[in-house]
Amino acid sequence: MEKAIEIAREWKLNIKLIYLILLIVSTFVSVALMNFFLGLGLLYIIFALLSGKDKIKIGLLGKYIILLSIVTFTSTLIFNPQAILEAFVEVGLLYIYFFPVDRNSSLKVLKDTYKATYIVGVVGLILFYYRHFFLGIEKMFWGKAFKAGRFSSIFSFLYLFHAIENFLRKKKINLKLIFHIVLFILSVFGIIVAGKRSFILAFFLTSIILIFLFSKLFQRKKVVIPILFVSIFSLVSGIIYVSAERNYNFSHFSFEEIIQLASSNRDKIALDAISIIKSDFTEGKIVNILIGHGENCGAYLPHPYSLNHRQEKYESIFLLSEFVEKGSIGVLIEILIIYKVLLFIATLEKEKEKEKLFLLLWGSIPLVIHFFGMIFVFLKDPTLPTWLIMFRLSENVNRS
Repeated sequence: MEKAIEIAREWKLNIKLIYLILLIVSTFVSVALMNFFLGLGLLYIIFALLSGKDKIKIGLLGKYIILLSIVTFTSTLIFNPQAILEAFVEVGLLYIYFFPVDRNSSLKVLKDTYKATYIVGVVGLILFYYRHFFLGIEKMFWGKAFKAGRFSSIFSFLYLFHAIENFLRKKKINLKLIFHIVLFILSVFGIIVAGKRSFILAFFLTSIILIFLFSKLFQRKKVVIPILFVSIFSLVSGIIYVSAERNYNFSHFSFEEIIQLASSNRDKIALDAISIIKSDFTEGKIVNILIGHGENCGAYLPHPYSLNHRQEKYESIFLLSEFVEKGSIGVLIEILIIYKVLLFIATLEKEKEKEKLFLLLWGSIPLVIHFFGMIFVFLKDPTLPTWLIMFRLSENVNRS
């Protein structure tokens, strides 16, 4: 009987491991599969809560996710109830962060996805460059240029981690190291070819964070200098590529025109958001100042400056767009989430097993890329729940 119980527990553990691996890998391959697995995961969390079979832990970000969902649902119910379904999709799926998984299982999932995504990235880059050069479209497995830019960013750091890990272990140039570096360069240029400025910026800022981290942990110029060089090179070449592709001649533009081009005319949308916030303060709308106007409030609030933009969100700098929807409380919560994630990475310590450090970074960096890449809206992306559960896995592994 005891043997049967042990086998059952092992089977249950394997099911959870397989589920998490499939969820993470499917995020790069198919949005339908990803949503299917997210749904399964949320159902299991509900089952675990009701049955008490699995202990649900809060984690570093848990209380902030709960508070953010409360703010979003409350403001939407009060001011824009017809968007309650959209509010559920946006913040409800974030509860996948609470999926119960222990430390050892988390480490195994990170290891397996670290290897599996390496292969997925190779296939994705082949598809991306084939479609770019032969079909004239920027696409990997799903989505368009925006997703291609996001996935290229994630793949670039994945291959960078493999390259640095290889170098630190072998301490010499070898064929595997060269292959990692080639994939890294192809991924970086994938970000540039996709032409998404937000992920060029995300790559650059994430690289700066890693430079400081690696300088602290390894104190080796051979590790730091190549990252700095490639990061600066990618930013400069990205700007040149995008401006040349779109026939921009910045010398003939005014400063205002350059801002409009760089932001895809979101400067006008920012003025819309500022006008809404200013009106709230002028008219003393305390509730709106605190919790915002609800999900997709742009559908009913005015757009005095961006009349040609029909949109449900004020997609400008996320501090403005999120303030309009979720108020000062929502923005504060989101800033705290970003702070907690960056603090987690900044306080990582040098591991005796170098592979473990890169596994922790593998789980954390996709979420950092999301923060920097989503400069216009904080939550509006279907892949965010996956990056949250990956970060949770890193949390579990890092827990002493």
